[in-house]
Amino acid sequence: MKWYVVKTNPRCEDRAALSIARAGFGVYLPTFKKEFRHAKAKRWISRRYPVFVGYLFAELDDGSEAHFGNVRRCDGVKDFLGKSAAGNWIADIPQSDVEAIRASVTSGAFDQLRPLAERLKKGDRVMIDMGAMIGQHAEVTEVGKARASVLVEMFGSRHVASVPIDCLKTAA
Repeated sequence: MKWYVVKTNPRCEDRAALSIARAGFGVYLPTFKKEFRHAKAKRWISRRYPVFVGYLFAELDDGSEAHFGNVRRCDGVKDFLGKSAAGNWIADIPQSDVEAIRASVTSGAFDQLRPLAERLKKGDRVMIDMGAMIGQHAEVTEVGKARASVLVEMFGSRHVASVPIDCLKTAA
């Protein structure tokens, strides 16, 4: 199995990914989460967007022209990236590169979120990211401007701690 970069038609990444998957091929469309405030309603909206606009990854059994042709005929697909001048060679992407992108997407490296201080609320699960309690999971009990009170389980019992919001990150 090899990964290839597929160029999609404008704003057709989701359509192309679905069509390629329906054709029986592996597909990976890396996306990131973006939060923005609605202009009229003033509420926060969260949407997902492609990391690489106009591109996605397709996993094919081999580099046969028949497979390339089947993917090219999928709805939303424009062509493959990396063709030679003669048009008979398409560059494959190492599995390790696709996995590195997948790990970055999973970790939220591309996400564009409002600051944690604006998102944090009572009952949220967080992880302490700095200081003496690094790596500890906790539950938010109160949120202030710069600090949050969290309930941490340590030494067989639960303790309340006041932690700077900058030292917290959301737990999965």
